[in-house]
This record gives sequence, C-alpha cells and structure tokens, in this order.
Amino acid sequence: MKVIVAVAESRVRPEAVVARFGMKPEDVRVIDMGKEKLMLFSLGDTVRLDTIELLSMEGMKEVYSFAKPYKLIHKELKPRNFSVKIKGKPLFGAGLKLIAGFTCRCTREDRNILKKTRRLSQRGIDSFYFRITDTRKADLAMIKELLSGIKEKGFNIFITLPSPDVIEYLKEIADVFVVEKSNMQDFALLREAGKSKIPLMVRKSPWATLDEFILAAEYVVCEGNANVILCVGGVFTADQKVVPDIISLMSLKEQTYLPIVMEVGANYSERYIPYLAKFAKDIDCDGILLENYHVIGDICCLPGK
Repeated sequence: MKVIVAVAESRVRPEAVVARFGMKPEDVRVIDMGKEKLMLFSLGDTVRLDTIELLSMEGMKEVYSFAKPYKLIHKELKPRNFSVKIKGKPLFGAGLKLIAGFTCRCTREDRNILKKTRRLSQRGIDSFYFRITDTRKADLAMIKELLSGIKEKGFNIFITLPSPDVIEYLKEIADVFVVEKSNMQDFALLREAGKSKIPLMVRKSPWATLDEFILAAEYVVCEGNANVILCVGGVFTADQKVVPDIISLMSLKEQTYLPIVMEVGANYSERYIPYLAKFAKDIDCDGILLENYHVIGDICCLPGK
C-alpha cells in the first residue's frame, strides 16, 4: 500500500482530487487545520497517483510520500503556526509550561484540592492535572462538582479520560483529556477522543516502544483532532530507580511537531526538580508535569524553586 500526504489550502476540495485521479472517496481522509488541509491518501496497488501532477493542482502546497508507519504527525508536516490551543489561546509559550498533578480518590480529602490550586496559582501555575482512580458514576459526579469550582477560576483542567462513555459527561469541565499509560493502546478510546475535538494528552507507557507511542497519537490525529500532547515519564534502572527517559524525549523532538511534556513523578526526590526542569528546557520540551500520586504532598514548594 502506498501512502501520500498532501498539504493544501483550505479552499481545495477533496472531491476534485478524487475525480481527477479516479480514486474512491474512502481513499482520502481530510483533516482541517484552519487555513490549511491535510489530505491522507491510502492507495492500493491498482491506483496510481502522480505526486508531481498532484502538486501541480491549484491550491496544493506540498506533497510527501512516506514509508514510515506514522504519516500525519511527522515533523516535516508541521502546519503553519501550529499550537495546541485552550480557550482560543496557545497552551505552550516560549518558556517551560508547569502542570501540577493531583490524584482524585473521591474522598473528603479531595475538598482540599481547591485550596492547593489557589496556593499554586500564586506561584504562576495555571494548569492542573487530575488523575481519577475511580470511574463510578456517583464518584464522577462528585469530581465534576469539585472541578467546576476550579474551572470558574480560569485554570486549565487536565483530566483522566477512563473510557469513551464519559466523554460527553466530562467535556464540560475538561480543557484537556488525558489518556493514562494503561490505556495508551486502547484504540477505541483514542479514536473517540479524536472525534471529540478536545485537546488530548497521551502518556507513554513505560513498556511501550517509541513507535507504538507515536502511533497512538496518530490514531487521534486521524480522527481530525490535531491538538495532541505527548507526555513521557521515567524508566526504571536495574536497581529500580526512576530516571528520565532521555532518549525518548530527544527522539520525539526530532521526529514529530507535537508538543512534548516531561513527567516528573512522585518518586523523584524533591531536590532533583530544579535540575530536571533545566534539562527539560535544554532539550526544548514544551512542558513539565509535576505529578504526585498522593493527594498533594509537598508539591506546593516545588514551583518556587
């Protein structure tokens, strides 16, 4: 099978391309990127598509033929002025974006989270990630009520997406859905998340290869949602210590245009945080996720360093 990706102006009609080259409508998938369109052609052996002729069509800007397993998020295909946007504003800027992590256990202790977010906001953090451990309807209702108070303050809310069933229920309060490590290869979930058009952060499983991770993001983009964030955590050493996955972070920056976030888990020593943040900035990561699997722990003192 031959795969060709074309970057075209928004006025180009895919029906015209299909008619000109004698293809079937299902051979073309179109992703609207605003002023530009990405056209993905999946062609069998019986269909011939001349890339030079395709490029000569009015409105066509660039044409690529890929032999790689991922086609839509390759660095060469970065749309002009691309950025993941929340509420119409770019999420990532010139500096390193800090995202504070919480774990919602559906207990009374969760009520303290609102106070913690206020304290963190005074240190310049406006994005908060909430990891949900229980997906029962009653517990989700309590979490939704809690996060509604946080959203009213204008903060960016990242929230776990446990299954496709809760997309409609949580999309009112979620600015970014998060696919957890255990669901990284749940392709039904990834596809439904892509159809929702809500920005999505995919967390890399420590057992997944880099290609598997990139392909997971590709599933989302294929459904027309280009607002995808890649989050990479640490890896275990032989003596069971956790260290940053340096190779994956640097390889992703070379291969894809999607924003990259480095995860700093609760098992990292507090004194390492400034050095990890400096390292993330040196390799041009877009953000750093300060995760804490306890309700909040000592995370309040981390951004001040």
